Amino acid sequence: MKLIESDSSLSATCRAVEVRLAGVGDLAGLELPVVLLPDFEDVPEAKRSVAIRRTPAAYRPSEGKIFVNQARFSLLPADVAEAVIAHEIGHAVSHRDSLAQKYPELSDCMVADLLACRWSFFEGLRKERFESNGQKYCELLDLWSDESKYVRGMAVYYQRRLAGLE
Repeated sequence: MKLIESDSSLSATCRAVEVRLAGVGDLAGLELPVVLLPDFEDVPEAKRSVAIRRTPAAYRPSEGKIFVNQARFSLLPADVAEAVIAHEIGHAVSHRDSLAQKYPELSDCMVADLLACRWSFFEGLRKERFESNGQKYCELLDLWSDESKYVRGMAVYYQRRLAGLE
């Protein structure tokens, strides 16, 4: 696994993530550019979604790149920043391996969260998700080590969220 950052301010985080992912066989040979942007205001997806403008990082499958929102990312503690990057790597792996077919009942982010947790980024991810998604989501995230419980719980949460009930 190799992250190729566009700015040296991302080097420490990228190297720390690479070290933590060194033993993950599914990631061998994966190289991802990590592009630092001052903010996400001009990102095309942000025009449609306030949530995208607020997110600290995003993976764009059409380009195979992770984009980092400096305005948000620079405020994160190191463990949370690493988890955010791991989550985006999760999106890349999910896209590469067509995991949406394996987990059709989950959102792409829920699949990326599951992968990041498997890769030992649970604590940092949980801190970020508590701030962005709340306690209920974190209670379900806690189930990551039991895939069937995680998938069942997150699927119900996702359907409720789509229905406007969460």
